[in-house]
Amino acid sequence: MLLGVGLLVGLGGVGCQGLVESGPAGPENSDDRPGKADDGTQTKLACELGLPQVGYGDVRRLSALEYRNTVAALVGSPGFNPDIAGTEEVFVTELGVRSFEDAASEASGVIDWAMASPCPVGATHDAACAKDFIATFGRRAFRRPLLDEERTWLEGVYTDAAAEFSFKESLEIVVRVMLQAPQFLYLHEEGIDDPALPYGIKRLTGYERASRLSYFLWNTMPDTELLDAAESGALDTPEGVRAQAERMVDDPRNAEVLHRFVSTWMDLDGLNFRPPLEGVKKDASKYPAMADAALRAAMRGEIEALVDRVFREGDANLASLLTSTDAYVTPALAAVYGVTYPESAGGATWVALDGEERAGLFTRAAFLTTYASDTVASPILRGVYMLENVFCTPPGPPPANVNNIPVEQQSDAENLSVRELSEARTSGECQGCHKTINQLGFALEHYGAIGEFQTTDPLNGEAIRSDAEILGSDVAGTVADGVEFSERISESGQVARCVASKWLATALERGTDSLDDCARSRIEDAFAEDGDLRALLANIVSSDLFLYRNEIAPTEEP
Repeated sequence: MLLGVGLLVGLGGVGCQGLVESGPAGPENSDDRPGKADDGTQTKLACELGLPQVGYGDVRRLSALEYRNTVAALVGSPGFNPDIAGTEEVFVTELGVRSFEDAASEASGVIDWAMASPCPVGATHDAACAKDFIATFGRRAFRRPLLDEERTWLEGVYTDAAAEFSFKESLEIVVRVMLQAPQFLYLHEEGIDDPALPYGIKRLTGYERASRLSYFLWNTMPDTELLDAAESGALDTPEGVRAQAERMVDDPRNAEVLHRFVSTWMDLDGLNFRPPLEGVKKDASKYPAMADAALRAAMRGEIEALVDRVFREGDANLASLLTSTDAYVTPALAAVYGVTYPESAGGATWVALDGEERAGLFTRAAFLTTYASDTVASPILRGVYMLENVFCTPPGPPPANVNNIPVEQQSDAENLSVRELSEARTSGECQGCHKTINQLGFALEHYGAIGEFQTTDPLNGEAIRSDAEILGSDVAGTVADGVEFSERISESGQVARCVASKWLATALERGTDSLDDCARSRIEDAFAEDGDLRALLANIVSSDLFLYRNEIAPTEEP
């Protein structure tokens, strides 16, 4: 009963302070700041003015991954992995509320007190120790120092609990209340008003910047060094933020973020109406090895290993990811690539792929398996992916009566190649989009349904044609095959800008709008110039888009 009372106080009383957004009317100031129109709305300013402009971003809740990582770090239990069903919806369901309550209870029972508490937690009540614990644990849980009202509230929770429970049990109740409080569950930002800033724009506090950094680069809460940097004022400047980011990308916790970004970008997780790599169906008679989950795991592991190798051991350049012939293979994956596996390795190991057959991420089994049918390659699927995610020029929606039957299952498939069937399927009025789509997919024709290299078409046995034409791009022109295609896109400023825009969306956890244009262009242009992934991350976190917030929600169209 006591926990229920504490939770109600946390969600309905002082615990909700500061979580109400400014409404569409905007900030209280009535001065004529730059960017304020006569009707009180925001206007876009010229980039030459050099003033911060950022689009609106709403308060958001920790994702399931962020929640688990954060609680595990807070309580000192790396293996903490509760079931939090019902918590990913926009509005938390009753199931979600109960899941958070159960997870908080579970977490309080596995807390490492030696790590979490500044003083010994024994059997005897110690009010001074309880106050110290609430202040220190609260600073980590809420990712900033507690407000006076919050400290009073939580100390009251402890006092009430102490009347019935032991010292340790009472602190566990405090932990359970904190872990269900909105200050913990939500990443809310208030910012600091500054009359020198444009209308509606606020500078984030050091603690708010620390949270942005940690959840972008680590998927978890700020560590002590980051919180101390916020307290000291070191995060008040772009240079200070950049310095912390450079430290953080060298930390092992950054690997999860890198892997997740690349797997999402390559659509290996099944987020864009496609099954994930692990769920893609393949013909068991043609590809019996795919029945073994270990092969799919090796495909994903190879991508993650290559990302780490380029980012941490290599030049951290996008071009290297798109052209490298290094491959991290198991015996089964080596067989797919047709390379010799060194028997002395004993596990996954690095090998060099044939540079005339492979170059970079998009000639690897993980991507090629995901974008194929169960028996043959799919030039259309691969081409649409490239257009949407590599060139950032998505085609229009397909017609309602589009034929989605795999081309190899067509009644006229006999004696026609995959390429010929794809061309026939998309002739006539479909050519408006498919003239571009198909060509991008044809460049990858040498790779079969699980990425195996093939020289003859699997349907009619004729020699594979992989010549293709890249259309409507800064690297437009003909390419001979997937290797030349990979090399060509590695030189593309358009592709680099596309990748930068996707990293930026990941960092901001929102879409961008016209108010983001100035900073977004600077970030994308810099990456198009050097392709340096480390510099890209540093440029993002030290940009206006990351360091400021817009408190004016856009008005909805009538």
